[in-house]
Amino acid sequence: LRGRLDSAGHPLDLCAACEAELPRAPALSDGSWDLLVAPFLYDTPIDYCVRALKFHGETAFGRLLGLLVAQERRRHDLPLPDLVLPVPLHQARYIERGFNQAASIGRHAAGPLGLPFGPGVLDRRRATAEQSHLRGAARAGNVRGAFRLSPSAAVAGRSLALVDDVLTTGSTAREATMVLRAAGAARVELWVAAGAADAISFMVGVP
Repeated sequence: LRGRLDSAGHPLDLCAACEAELPRAPALSDGSWDLLVAPFLYDTPIDYCVRALKFHGETAFGRLLGLLVAQERRRHDLPLPDLVLPVPLHQARYIERGFNQAASIGRHAAGPLGLPFGPGVLDRRRATAEQSHLRGAARAGNVRGAFRLSPSAAVAGRSLALVDDVLTTGSTAREATMVLRAAGAARVELWVAAGAADAISFMVGVP
């Protein structure tokens, strides 16, 4: 990917013509988070970028998606969070895949915003089935109790940004957010590269 500066002078690994054709999402709002950042629809070519990263290890797309998420966060006239952290993978899945796609996106979103990145804040305490293989209530049940705060993590009173690749039903992110709020987090934002059509249909609003 060939880099350039976007209209605000920030780095972006995408030409202007390609950026203009990305499938922008409408403003989304959900009471589960203090701010929901989801710049794109899970549609061509964003869906290709996510799959290439997640299933084929093409990590250049983690940088691209992270830069796009950072660009979108700058558009919100709100104080930046204290810390950016990814939705974690279970150790078995991490060993199988070799990386965490949410961490790849989150690291590249945090950097341009000058924010610390905390990949070890949350642990995935048990392995779960792939959410993409499940529907509806099965997704929520699949991740219930799946996360815990790492013993050394300190989130009380802090403003956090939780990062994932795609928002579908939101079950995974909500479960992780519950753990962070229970530990005293003052504010939790959710940053994702894209929202799936099902998520868009009931979250359209003004954050």
